[in-house]
Amino acid sequence: MFSLFKRKNNQQHQRQTSQQHKIAQKIVNRCLGLQFKASTFLQKKFEMLTTKAKRLIVVAFCVLSFCSCIYLIVKSFRPHHYTALAIVPIRVLTPNVHDGIQPYISKQEVEKIQKFKSYLDSLSNSKSGKRILDSINANRPGLIDSLSIVENLYQLQSPNK
Repeated sequence: MFSLFKRKNNQQHQRQTSQQHKIAQKIVNRCLGLQFKASTFLQKKFEMLTTKAKRLIVVAFCVLSFCSCIYLIVKSFRPHHYTALAIVPIRVLTPNVHDGIQPYISKQEVEKIQKFKSYLDSLSNSKSGKRILDSINANRPGLIDSLSIVENLYQLQSPNK
């Protein structure tokens, strides 16, 4: 009974591979046709040149190839004064303090943040909640970290009162 299903899958697989093969064959034939047309065009143009012009083209091609090879060899032995990827240090921003005034975070704002964090924690208990939590994390990366930072700032300002 299982061999019947395998045969159908093999037949479907063979149909797909034969279709892919036909498409690939068409692409290859098209490329070969374009190559043939380009080569005949260039052959006709090159036949119109004199022997002296043909020799000059060959010599120019050889000189150009030789010079590009020498350039690459010399460039590989020279020290590099540039870097492809620059390493930039990360700056950590500090809270702005203008004229001794520090940002004030009220207790109500912190309570709202704590309620929101408990809501986010409750989302991880169900599948649909996990999807919502994942979408929040995907659309607002760093949100939970920012909430923790605000809570820490509130804790820092509390003893100052």
